[in-house]
Amino acid sequence: DRLTRPLSADPETLFFVNPQPIYEAMMQCLDKRTGQLAKKTCDETKVIGMVQKVAYLMCRTADPVHKRCALKFWSAASLALEVFELAFPDADIEYVYRDPEEYMGAAIFDPNRTVRASCAKQKRNPSKTMIAAAEEAGVKIEDLSIEELCALEARSVMDAAIKCKSKRGRVNFILADDIPTRLDEIADRFYKTTGVGIPAHVKDKALDVMYMDTRGNKDPDKFVNGKNKKKGNASAKGKEAKSLFLDDKDREMKNLDNTNNGNNN
Repeated sequence: DRLTRPLSADPETLFFVNPQPIYEAMMQCLDKRTGQLAKKTCDETKVIGMVQKVAYLMCRTADPVHKRCALKFWSAASLALEVFELAFPDADIEYVYRDPEEYMGAAIFDPNRTVRASCAKQKRNPSKTMIAAAEEAGVKIEDLSIEELCALEARSVMDAAIKCKSKRGRVNFILADDIPTRLDEIADRFYKTTGVGIPAHVKDKALDVMYMDTRGNKDPDKFVNGKNKKKGNASAKGKEAKSLFLDDKDREMKNLDNTNNGNNN
């Protein structure tokens, strides 16, 4: 949201937030139900073609104002990031990540009722991605707490992004805290410019909407307050799970971020 708002402030950009059709197309080879019903092995080449067609149908427009199409996805779409890269070889990919403790507080939004966390469903009906992640980590899903399930789920998502970065070098890791100071750098990639940053015709609006709440009210403390609240939701169990599954991947992601951008997160 912190990055989506300023980039979508440009009227020349057709922006889609969490587009379900493209997400479902990307995840075809990973969808458990689809895999159970399928009679053949998933053909990634056909999936890539389908993703391209769905994106074309969504992004086509007769409005002469629109010059580019941008998409923002849920973190779970990271598992199909390679499909996206192969479907759109010229697309710029910004991967926003957050502090692991903050993530745990967001995933376990009610420490007193952890069963409400979305990752709790992995306990009874784990996806093949989660099963593979558990095997790689040397643990059994049935032995994990919900906090550990959430951390393992996040680990599989981070690992997919790191592998794509290592394989093709196209993914740009951005710590959420650093977005305001790196917005011009991101904009240069977004607009295919060098040293220009946020275009003059949209700069004031882009900086203004970054700090707005969902009702359009200016709230410069929105991000910090949200971050502190999420960290407060991270229980002792959540912090232990973070240390067990996320800290090493977080360090790896930060190293890749620093190596390519020269910043110190």
